[in-house]
Amino acid sequence: KRYLESPDTQVTTPYDFDYYYYMFATYEPLLVKQETNIARTLAKTLSNINPHLKLVVRLYPLQKRIDLYDVLAGTPGIVVDSDFGKTQSGVLMAENELRNKLDKIHSAVAVIHNGSTVGLEASYLDTPTLVLDMRGYDYGVSVRHPLHLQKFVHQYQNQKYLLDADSPNVIRDLNALERTLRQVYESPNDFLDYNRALRALTPLRDVNDIAADIMTTLIDV
Repeated sequence: KRYLESPDTQVTTPYDFDYYYYMFATYEPLLVKQETNIARTLAKTLSNINPHLKLVVRLYPLQKRIDLYDVLAGTPGIVVDSDFGKTQSGVLMAENELRNKLDKIHSAVAVIHNGSTVGLEASYLDTPTLVLDMRGYDYGVSVRHPLHLQKFVHQYQNQKYLLDADSPNVIRDLNALERTLRQVYESPNDFLDYNRALRALTPLRDVNDIAADIMTTLIDV
């Protein structure tokens, strides 16, 4: 809320190239492996659209096993964003890191995710938000496995808020992937109705107002 409403907010463009921002959202190594496979598929698809396009991947902040992401470093078209971590105070993300993250979201061609809360954050900015729900994609794991990524994508809150059946922002199969990534590159405004719909469902509130409501509730108990 402060980022959006502060008159002092100046968006810093973090990269000197056009990029899509892919947000890792899982901790379990088998799920991370599936997300890295998707990242490589995305990078290859973007190169088909424009060889100068990059995929910036944001690693999952709680995952400290950086070796799980080693395969990304050697993948053409991928830039690893690991510019964050716990502060000395133990806070997972300092305010300047949060601002940097929002700048990267704001400056991206689009944000891509598999059901991350960052997808909700991105909806408040004029950056198209794309959700991957690619049935039939070879994740490298049996669909019956409890850690198949599709089970993560189809969590209750994602199905309720993010997986709009009629939205072009939800990519439902591999055949639609390149077409959608190309369309959002050429006509980003066509994908902003999804952002507006999400914002309407979850209006932003100041953290002090939320804290005051909690205190009022506790007093009334």
